[in-house]
Amino acid sequence: MESAADRSLFQALNAKAASTVAIFDRGDYYACYLEDATLLAKEIFRSDVCLKTKTIMGESVQYMTMNGGQFQRTVRELLMFMRYRIELYGLEGDQWKMKAKGTIGNLGDFEDIIGDLTGGGNTIMAIELGNGEDNKVGVCFLDLLDFRVLISEFIDTPHFSQVEQCLIGIAPRECLVYSDDGSAIYDCKDRRKSSNLFEKGGGS
Repeated sequence: MESAADRSLFQALNAKAASTVAIFDRGDYYACYLEDATLLAKEIFRSDVCLKTKTIMGESVQYMTMNGGQFQRTVRELLMFMRYRIELYGLEGDQWKMKAKGTIGNLGDFEDIIGDLTGGGNTIMAIELGNGEDNKVGVCFLDLLDFRVLISEFIDTPHFSQVEQCLIGIAPRECLVYSDDGSAIYDCKDRRKSSNLFEKGGGS
């Protein structure tokens, strides 16, 4: 039977951008639907066993549910490693309303979750600074808890603001920095900026 809440859920899913994952807080658990569910199953939980199917508004829809711990892990990996935007919705009456959002550049409402998960220093990080003018950066993370290796490459700002956000959010136990040809690629002033950035992030 079609309900206003179901219509509102589909409206939220249809309105989000392709690089956004919508998570729905259902009180005792969290849920994702359609391509968001398959993305999490494939890239984070590495299994399609967690995928379920239900009929919503006459359509067969894949979805998955998460407990609190799985939700926190999902937030961490989507924001810090996979570089997705997250929108968290809560049900108010019969309408789903956005109650939190965050990106790698602005952790926003998820900053406390990221801090709680990374405070133990369970990650080793390596940064490759491209030898060019476009500030291309490659980052690699090794999670010492589950031995997962995650890699990302992106164009950063001249002040390396996205790298800084990674360092602050992940707080790696150790951070190795090198250029793609093994040579120094910044003048003294730029190296001091990088040094300040790494000190702020807690790396070495």
